[in-house]
Amino acid sequence: MKGKLFKRVAAMALALAMVGTAVPQGSGFAGLFASSDISVSADTTYPYLTQGDYEYIQITDTTCKITDYNGQDTEIVIPTTLGGLTVTGIGDNAFSNKGNLKHIVLPETLVTIGSCAFANCKALEEIILPDSVQRIDYSAFDHCHGLKSITFSSNLRELKNDVFNNTGASRLTIPGSVMQMGGERVFANCANLKTLVIEGTPYIGVDAFYYCQALETVVLEPGVATIDKGAFQCCSSLKTVTIPNSVHMIGEKAFDNTGDDLTIIYDGTQAQWDNIIGKDNVPTTAKVVLTSETGVRLYGYSLSLLEDNNIGVNFYMQVPEGLSSKAKMHFTIPSGKEVIEEDVLVSKAGEKPVGDENYKVFKCSVAAKEMTSRITAQIIDEATNFAGPVYVYSVKEYADYLLDHQSVDAYKKAAPLVKSMLNYGAYSQIYFDKNTSDLANAGLTEKEKDVSSVTAEDIDKPYEGDVINDVRYTPTTFEKVALSLKSQTELLLYFTNPDYVLTFECKEGNEVEKTTTKDGYQVARIKGIRADLLGETYTLNLYDGEQILGTVEYSPLSYCYYVVKNSSGSCSEELQNVCKALFRFYQAACDYKP
Repeated sequence: MKGKLFKRVAAMALALAMVGTAVPQGSGFAGLFASSDISVSADTTYPYLTQGDYEYIQITDTTCKITDYNGQDTEIVIPTTLGGLTVTGIGDNAFSNKGNLKHIVLPETLVTIGSCAFANCKALEEIILPDSVQRIDYSAFDHCHGLKSITFSSNLRELKNDVFNNTGASRLTIPGSVMQMGGERVFANCANLKTLVIEGTPYIGVDAFYYCQALETVVLEPGVATIDKGAFQCCSSLKTVTIPNSVHMIGEKAFDNTGDDLTIIYDGTQAQWDNIIGKDNVPTTAKVVLTSETGVRLYGYSLSLLEDNNIGVNFYMQVPEGLSSKAKMHFTIPSGKEVIEEDVLVSKAGEKPVGDENYKVFKCSVAAKEMTSRITAQIIDEATNFAGPVYVYSVKEYADYLLDHQSVDAYKKAAPLVKSMLNYGAYSQIYFDKNTSDLANAGLTEKEKDVSSVTAEDIDKPYEGDVINDVRYTPTTFEKVALSLKSQTELLLYFTNPDYVLTFECKEGNEVEKTTTKDGYQVARIKGIRADLLGETYTLNLYDGEQILGTVEYSPLSYCYYVVKNSSGSCSEELQNVCKALFRFYQAACDYKP
């Protein structure tokens, strides 16, 4: 087909691929757990058994515990049953020292994880502990250096000695279900940890975060009562710690060797601070500031759905006078196994009057699968050594507030759009195994969650674009399409051309980013596609220098059309549900009139 820029519609329909956050064949690993703790009487004994690579022991008439794994696989899906017995436990050292183990899916029936169960699994990248996991014993994940992402069970009660010592997570959120970090060195020596949020755990144990040298920001939420000795000792990069007025004791050396730039932001009165036992254990070089004295005040939040083409949370803030031109709002935003850090200069923030006051408006954009993940936000001015309170919030928290206050006309009007957004977020979470124990649509009815009735005929957007103006002899091939589900939807078009370096331009004016993949595809990423514009067709011009090679027309909903139509093919049910929910989100956005 020399001299023609051609399309491969049939192949493209089968090769449709989610990029960055989604792939039709499925990706990622997760575990779901459901059971209750089971014990066995001392006079009951059972033999050790073997099935495949697993050694296990029966612990009751119906349950068993894995005691050893003899395989060498890099990816493991632990079965829910062995020999007809339900797997409820992983024993001491069962998977320890498996240096090539990268991914593991835990069974839905799991209740307990024994001491050193995964210790020294240095290549392990992610662990998801869904809601039924109740106990993790000593050193269970000790020295798992590659462990970048840890999702905790909401029913986990205690973290013992060295459980996650020397692991690689850069951000941790400890759920309020954890009553105590009762052991020593629970998260000590975590060299990559930068941001820590503790959601109300009453007791933070001895040396809990000892020698976490990259740790910069700590947020202790109401409910934390005791910070024991050495808890943050030798965290040399620590800059701000937000302490609630529920704290009544700070142990010896809790903040020793944290550097000279530490600011303690106390959310209480001076009298309350003075009554804390061990407040004198805070280094004299640390700056202790009451929240009320920072000059920073959070007026409230709003939810961005169509504004600026993306999903996000707006923070309405009052900021003090006298900040330098370098003062910024610093956001940390979870993104898969990584954490995105984003800065917005105070001088560049928008302004909005509310009553007689003007507020700075700081926007934080959030990917679809991160709607339940908690964002941290803090005003920082390094030039004047100023640090404001750290605020923690999520898209879901504000969305739930809005849905709970539909007596306000504006909230009632936005409710259908908000519900469809939460549904889209939840199906994205399921597809990517992200925080599946805390789905964005948890508060919706089963009818509101259901997207099964959406068909390809409803979407009705087959690819019909033609390519024109091809003037070259070497063919350029339009190979496949992808969607990237960030805070805004991005359309990615993949091309091959062995002889020319392509450049791209979107006729509709959207920004186009050019990338090249390892396997040689030249990719045009069309950005800034708002939810109510997903049904539009975008015209992409292809150039070699100033010479036009051709034009491709494509709509984001064409991607969804082919995924949903391919229900018996390579597109998984989870991916189809994402596309169906995205279509419903598009419909609600079109119907919404602010």
